[in-house]
Amino acid sequence: EYDPKCGHDGSKYKTYGNKCAMDFAICESEGVVRFIRDGECPETRNTEEVKSNCNKICTLEYDPKCGHDGTKYKTYGNKCAMDAAICESGGVARFVRNGECPEFDTSDAETENKEEECNEACTREYNPMCGHDGTSHRTFSNRCTMEFAICKSKGTIRFVREGECPNDGNNEDCDKPCTREYNPVCGQDGTSYKTYPTRCIMEVAICKSKGTVRFVREGECYPGDRNDKPA
Repeated sequence: EYDPKCGHDGSKYKTYGNKCAMDFAICESEGVVRFIRDGECPETRNTEEVKSNCNKICTLEYDPKCGHDGTKYKTYGNKCAMDAAICESGGVARFVRNGECPEFDTSDAETENKEEECNEACTREYNPMCGHDGTSHRTFSNRCTMEFAICKSKGTIRFVREGECPNDGNNEDCDKPCTREYNPVCGQDGTSYKTYPTRCIMEVAICKSKGTVRFVREGECYPGDRNDKPA
């Protein structure tokens, strides 16, 4: 099937015959090859001419996508708008997940300028969450107070698991029964991406790693994610 996709290998644009061929190239290159746009690449080496071919008419439909432009997270109105941004950036901008970007998923520089936007209007409800500040575990009274702390810490504090933190830091306290259903989530352990069969299994891994493992998105890790490996 010929359903061309335009990609970039870090030095030049290249047309792949279909999505399967492009995904294979992304996997083989360990993420160096990046998707640019649907359709063939323009027959040019002129970057500005390529960018001019990125412009497309997008609808006003709001189906938000979260992306990253190399310095900060950004919410795009829909897939069409995000694809145009990816194309114009030469593949620097990347899809992160469906939906709007979380409030605290901003760059350090942006967070420094917007600390006052961290929302501290939280209820007194006790629904504990365990976090890690890089040196020790810390129990927050609910998700709102934890997200406020994450925002103020510029992302240094990380979510570990639902419930109170274990008192002794013993990994055995992280274990909990998980079902055998397959509802995959993608995580990262600081060096590589890893697909976990369920969110429950990933939360156990996050807890045992003391926050080093991090949630990336719902669904399996993409073939283009570096060093993707199953759980």
